Amino acid sequence: MNSVRGYISGRSASIVLISFVLLATGISFGLRCYYQEPVSDDLLYRFVLDDNILGRNDCSRLVETLGDAIESQSIQYFYSNGRTLIHILVQMFAGPWGFTAFAVFEGILIVAIMTLFGFYCIPKRRRYNHLLWMLIAIAYLYLFQDKESFFSIAIGMNYLFPMLWFFHICFCWIIAREVVVKTCCLL
Repeated sequence: MNSVRGYISGRSASIVLISFVLLATGISFGLRCYYQEPVSDDLLYRFVLDDNILGRNDCSRLVETLGDAIESQSIQYFYSNGRTLIHILVQMFAGPWGFTAFAVFEGILIVAIMTLFGFYCIPKRRRYNHLLWMLIAIAYLYLFQDKESFFSIAIGMNYLFPMLWFFHICFCWIIAREVVVKTCCLL
């Protein structure tokens, strides 16, 4: 009985430590995004992009609604590139939603990515090892130190947002594989 209590209390302590690590990382990442000075695309995407293929944009009209962002990205899709859905979000964060909303979103996004990465990379029997979660946090916090890293709206959305979906698919693959193995054993 005492060994069961020790296991549960040890596991609970690990869950609290892991939650603290994830929360501290999310807050740190969000603060770094908040204090990132807007440069380059972060400033450009505040405005509705025009159909000038030479790259000069009409900086007289700010993005104020979702319709403005969709209009802007439909023009960019035909003249420049096709990352339309992500760039609509970029324009909304650079425009009406603001940098504070982006910082909060990015903090939540990095916690979600770290959680999926941890569940994908850490074996099941070691998932409650808070030191492994600390290593993941340190990797995400300190490997991306350059000035124009994930703390910029355009770069953060172009690389971190797809990373979330990638790890989500990997996590679903693990679950599907376990279900198939269990189903095959029953047959």
